[in-house]
Amino acid sequence: MLPFYTGKDLAALPADSRIRLGVIGNPIAHSKSPQMQQAALDADGKALTYVRLLAGLEEGGFESLLELLAERGFIGVNVTVPFKKKAFAAAVQADELSTLCGAANTLVLREDGWHCFNTDGPGFEWAIEELCGRSLRELRVVVLGACGGAGSALCCQCALSGCRHLTLVNRPRPELEALIKELGLEGRVLLPGLSANVAQDIKGAKIFVLSSDYEGMPNALMEAMACGL
Repeated sequence: MLPFYTGKDLAALPADSRIRLGVIGNPIAHSKSPQMQQAALDADGKALTYVRLLAGLEEGGFESLLELLAERGFIGVNVTVPFKKKAFAAAVQADELSTLCGAANTLVLREDGWHCFNTDGPGFEWAIEELCGRSLRELRVVVLGACGGAGSALCCQCALSGCRHLTLVNRPRPELEALIKELGLEGRVLLPGLSANVAQDIKGAKIFVLSSDYEGMPNALMEAMACGL
């Protein structure tokens, strides 16, 4: 097994290779997804292997890899930064949340092409309910960060779930503004834009979410720690 697979590596695999699932990103060598997903596959008795997949950052690099995956008989892939919006664009069909936020973290190959899904939002809501015993509907939530694919999905999920109060500190996203208006949440969802006083913005919040354009520790987290938050 390689630490990660490029298109060239995949093309060299034998036709009967068990590698049919994976996670696409760039960088990707740090991802822990294979350990988690492979454990689930093994526990379920599936004769499949889940690997890290490195897509090129050049124009068409992600799309070319998807074509190769289809040729190699892949069942589906997870998608991480910086390709979540490209995953949505490459799909022939999308679920509701992917459509709302314009980003997807899961692609499943079907007869007519790739179908995309966004599990970031539902996963976030499930974690809050499972680990904290609280519903998003009851909570005041502040989201701080660039709001890329995952951040946008979390904000849309909060709006869809009727979160008590949602504040998005940073660039407002057009898809979220449209959703707020559609759901009649103008009084409960605030989009203040860039902030010079983050500590004040998150005062009183029950949940503080840090989104990032890359995996790892975001600048927003380091800034929050520096402020003693």
